[in-house]
Amino acid sequence: MGDPLFAERGSRIRQLATQMRTRADVTVLQVDDSSFDRMMLSRAFKEGNLPYKLVSAKNGLEALELLRGSENQVPARGPCIILLDLNMPRMSGLSFLEELRGDPELKSSIVFAMSTSNHPEEIERCYEYGIAGFLDKDKVGSEYEQLISMIDKFINIIVFPNESSLYY
Repeated sequence: MGDPLFAERGSRIRQLATQMRTRADVTVLQVDDSSFDRMMLSRAFKEGNLPYKLVSAKNGLEALELLRGSENQVPARGPCIILLDLNMPRMSGLSFLEELRGDPELKSSIVFAMSTSNHPEEIERCYEYGIAGFLDKDKVGSEYEQLISMIDKFINIIVFPNESSLYY
C-alpha cells in the first residue's frame, strides 16, 4: 500500500501543475505616463506571443480605477502583476504604492517599480512598500525583450497570493 502522505503531496503537485497551465488569466498592468513606453511594451507582448492580458494606465489614479472598478468599468479580476513607473503626473508611483498597500483588496498585489532616476532613498521607500523588485528603465532598454522574458518566467514559477490555499 502506498504512503498516504506521498499520495496527498502528488495530488497537490497535480493541482499546482493545472494552475500553472491556466496562467492566461494573469493581467499585467503597466502604469506609465510615457506613451512610447506603453507602446513598446505592448509591441513586445505581441511579438513575444505572451498569453497574459496587458492593460495600461497613464498614472496612479487611472490604475487604481482599473483595479477597483468604477461606474463604467468592472474591477480587474484574477492575478495581477503591476509594472509601475515612479515619475508620473497626477499621482506618483510612490503615492500609488501607499494607496495600494492601504487597500485591503489590493494590498497583496505584486508590483515591480520602474524608473530612470535611481535615487537610493526612492528605491528604499519602494522596497518598504513591499515591491517585488526595482527595475532600472535604462537597463530594460527599448526592446523590452528581457523584461517580458522576466515577467513570463516570474508568472510561471510563483504562487500568487490567492493560490496559497493549494499548498494546504
